[in-house]
Amino acid sequence: MAPPGEGLRDRFRGGMLGTFCGDALGAAFEGWRPHEAQEVLARFERGGAVPGWGRYTDDTEMCVALAQSLVDRGGEVDGDDIARSFLRHYDPSRGYGPGTVRTLNAISRGTPWREAALSSFGGGSYGNGSAMRAAPVGLLFHHDMEALRAAAEAQSRVTHTHPLGTAGAALQAAAVALAVRAREPSAWAPEDVLGELRAFVEGGADQGAAEAYLERLEAVELMLDEPDAPAEVARALGTAPTCPRSVPTAIYCALVRPRSPAATITYAVSLGGDSDTIGAMAGAIAGALHGASALPEAWLGSLEGGRRGRAHVEALSDRLHETWRGMAHERKDGHDRS
Repeated sequence: MAPPGEGLRDRFRGGMLGTFCGDALGAAFEGWRPHEAQEVLARFERGGAVPGWGRYTDDTEMCVALAQSLVDRGGEVDGDDIARSFLRHYDPSRGYGPGTVRTLNAISRGTPWREAALSSFGGGSYGNGSAMRAAPVGLLFHHDMEALRAAAEAQSRVTHTHPLGTAGAALQAAAVALAVRAREPSAWAPEDVLGELRAFVEGGADQGAAEAYLERLEAVELMLDEPDAPAEVARALGTAPTCPRSVPTAIYCALVRPRSPAATITYAVSLGGDSDTIGAMAGAIAGALHGASALPEAWLGSLEGGRRGRAHVEALSDRLHETWRGMAHERKDGHDRS
């Protein structure tokens, strides 16, 4: 059961701003090895500077674009509108991956997104691009896990159509949803969370993808039983830009460092590799669990401003919450009429 009133609104802000913080911090360490990242992050935690800290990448930009479409469509997942929103928000300087660039360029030239997503990735991608942006789905559909699955997979197919890609996006959204639904952060019990995530994965239509993610969640559980150094975690769980080698890693970070969003994000970034995306996904989960009020004010104050910066993300988070409230009223009215 999710917290009521302002607590839930704060969780929505936390999921979106947690994405922003994890992305912005992780961008400074992308491709680093764990021991290199740890040294700089230790200084950062003591007040040291991180060059470029605060500027978001494609992770946040696509998350915002997806949220905007969901808000504009009143909670409807409309692939055509999502594709248009991606194009309206697209800024090549934000570090998009080459596959996504090809897909968006093809769509901008008039290729239907279904065709573009398949052709650009040679039959479908399972990169983590559709999982990194999935926080709005986890927030908006936290009340209904099957509706969440359908929404997460549908938004994924706009750019990432491989079953491992769609299932990875759904798994990330499910983790965000479970964080929102936790009554208190202290109720975030790793064994319970993993049990619910396993049950969710088992309900997926593609059994090959389900088996792959069940295996990855088992690896997460083993690592939680015997927490290891970041380098070993990176080796065992992965920090690559694919869903199977990053979504479970982000979930692990949220489970092994649950005390605050800052602790989760800093640990996720310390793993190196695709640190902006893993940081964004871990930040979305931790932010949804604790709320934006738990994010360090110094971090929030360092986030990029401007047209689509921090203030815009906060306002969009509130609109996403209002959209959820409107959907809740519709559900109640529909029940009353039946």
